[in-house]
Amino acid sequence: PMEYLEVLEGLSRTLGAQGRLDEAAEMARKAVEAARRQGDNAPLLGNSLDALARVVQAQGRLDEAAELWREVLACRAAANGEGHPLHAE
Repeated sequence: PMEYLEVLEGLSRTLGAQGRLDEAAEMARKAVEAARRQGDNAPLLGNSLDALARVVQAQGRLDEAAELWREVLACRAAANGEGHPLHAE
């Protein structure tokens, strides 16, 4: 499953770099769905949400992107603790 997520996220990044943002968002959403099916795995979910947030932000959907970024922060805090550098303010 982790390899599958990595491939989806990589494909999302590549499509986004090509300007194919709708396709990139679709791949990123699939990654998020797959990560959520893994249960309580905050690092996997956080990485997938990060990929989706970047694409959604590039699409100009800033309200949705902000909500996704907040969820990324929550995942990183859950995975690493609030004092970890990935969560530091």
